[in-house]
Amino acid sequence: MQRKRSLTERLLRLLLGLWGNYSQWSDEDLTKARTAASIPHVESALREIQKETRQFQFRVLKELGVATPKYRPPIDLYPRSRVDLLEVYGRPARDAAKVLERGGTPEQAFEAFEKRLEGIVEADVIIADRDELKRIQDQLEADGLTEYSESEDAIVHDDDDSTELMSRDEMEQWIKRFEDDYGLENKPIVGGERVIGWRRVIRPELSRHGSCGLCVVAATQWYTRGDLQAIHHLCKCATLPVTKSADPGLRWNAEDLRRNLDEIYGAGGGTAGKKLKRIRVAVREHGELGPMLAYSAKRGWSPVEGFEPYTPPNASVQKERLSNRRSELEATLANLRARLGGDGSREGIDHAIWEVEQSLKELDARLAA
Repeated sequence: MQRKRSLTERLLRLLLGLWGNYSQWSDEDLTKARTAASIPHVESALREIQKETRQFQFRVLKELGVATPKYRPPIDLYPRSRVDLLEVYGRPARDAAKVLERGGTPEQAFEAFEKRLEGIVEADVIIADRDELKRIQDQLEADGLTEYSESEDAIVHDDDDSTELMSRDEMEQWIKRFEDDYGLENKPIVGGERVIGWRRVIRPELSRHGSCGLCVVAATQWYTRGDLQAIHHLCKCATLPVTKSADPGLRWNAEDLRRNLDEIYGAGGGTAGKKLKRIRVAVREHGELGPMLAYSAKRGWSPVEGFEPYTPPNASVQKERLSNRRSELEATLANLRARLGGDGSREGIDHAIWEVEQSLKELDARLAA
């Protein structure tokens, strides 16, 4: 999981280095060419994230005595719904252009670019991890390696209601109860265990201010499938399988929660937990990102306004997105070539043409495969 963090940081450094001292934010053709040049770095990093997720989960499953699922080749999909990388990674540049339009300085424009880019990269890494986990869960079910009890899950977690964070006294009792149970775990049946659920595992050491209330609430429950997939901005949580013999995520959570109780409940306005008791967690559907955890005083599931319902991408959707990207870059290339014959400045145009041509070659190879 630490390697996943380093992959994220490396991708950000690569992208920021690629944009360098770029300043022509209002030039749509040049900006689109530079965005296209950044896409291979993003796709390569997301594939590495998926590979890391698969290796980690398979290693945990083996340690828990669950048979390794049959190998299935990775699926090359951008995990956002209804949108292509060219659109998403063009957003930071548009933010920078808006800063300049409002009279901001070049330094402020690049700060806006960097902030938006960081948020996009963080979100893409999270959903790439989530979608690979979903594929592993599907694989486990197809291979008969799960034994989910929907009735038990309904008791533990009501999908139609928001969930409150327990008071500090209740949290301390919760931690003690499960710490007492650690020694009661059975020896796993190697190759014979079944996954009965999944647990969200907090990682306070990876966040500047520790785990937020959303993650703390989610970490005290286990799930069969559904709402576990929900994410939120800058979420650092991991996910671990639960078997009849072991629940390793439970131990991790209890230990981390015990170490961070003062910070968690102090941040809420007092150790009594009165203010934190008001934290209610529900799942909201984001049209691009899918299910997301959210603070809410209302019950149940609702969409984020302004977005169409989330639809998981598939191979057909991905091919359509690549075809549309190709058409868009063809138009950009035509614009750039036309500008070479005009009286305008050639600054950056030759390089932008090369960037688009390289992107088109890569797209042609993928579409022909």
